[in-house]
Amino acid sequence: MVTKTEQCHFSEYKIYPGRGHKFVRKDGKSFFFLSKKTRKLHFQNIKASQLTWTPMWRRKNRKGAYAKTTRTRTKRTTRKMKAIVGMSLAEINRIRSQGEAERAKIREKVKEEQKKKKQAQIEAKKAAQKAQRKTQPKNLGKQKQGGKIKRTGF
Repeated sequence: MVTKTEQCHFSEYKIYPGRGHKFVRKDGKSFFFLSKKTRKLHFQNIKASQLTWTPMWRRKNRKGAYAKTTRTRTKRTTRKMKAIVGMSLAEINRIRSQGEAERAKIREKVKEEQKKKKQAQIEAKKAAQKAQRKTQPKNLGKQKQGGKIKRTGF
């Protein structure tokens, strides 16, 4: 024979037939309490999760059997390489497989190219300035001084 048990609204313990106290609120919601202790604590608005003797507190703080439950492991997503704009997948794999020495050589080569490019720009700028100086007429003598006229004797 199976006995019908209720659950205490506050403490979550089983209430067997003939035990406990049923309280029905004005709005029609019913509460089953195991003892006066649980009933009084409920009406004082004390949270069951803050009392160490309740199963809710034990669940929250992972005590006893609650601590043994392990989280289900989620399947990790596999990474798949894709080609990007301007680079094929083979080129990306080639770069990834390069050693540190090869990368250092490539870096040095790029730096040298940048230096040469910058030097060429500076030389071109100097040549342009020289050409401009040749085309401008030289000022013979001093230039006339312009500016404000000084008035004296006021």
